[in-house]
Amino acid sequence: MPSPNTVIKLTSLFYTLNINKLNIQPKCKFLLRSMNDVKKNKKGYFKYNTLLKFMLKNKDNKLYYQGNGITSIANLYNYWNYAHSHKTAFIPNFCEMYDIIPVKLKKYNLKKSTNRNLNIQIKLVIN
Repeated sequence: MPSPNTVIKLTSLFYTLNINKLNIQPKCKFLLRSMNDVKKNKKGYFKYNTLLKFMLKNKDNKLYYQGNGITSIANLYNYWNYAHSHKTAFIPNFCEMYDIIPVKLKKYNLKKSTNRNLNIQIKLVIN
């Protein structure tokens, strides 16, 4: 499972899917529908945490989840892992449907403090 601040971008393979015709479990379709509709920035990126919040908000929405009902909110946090696992709710080629966007260090400033410790300020920027 990605960390909450992991930045994700969907690939062209994802956008060619017909989610409704996939032969996968309803929770997997819920994950894919949520990935499709979660709010993205101008570059098409979204954070994993944003996806989780979207899924929590729409867990009872029949447009997204068409199964018998989500019985465990805690399991929502595991849907990403389930999608990769052949033992649970595997989504074929799921790893090819998204890219993890690396975060780069843009600049840093070193300042000497009065107690001679170094304070490092790091700004993280998304590609």
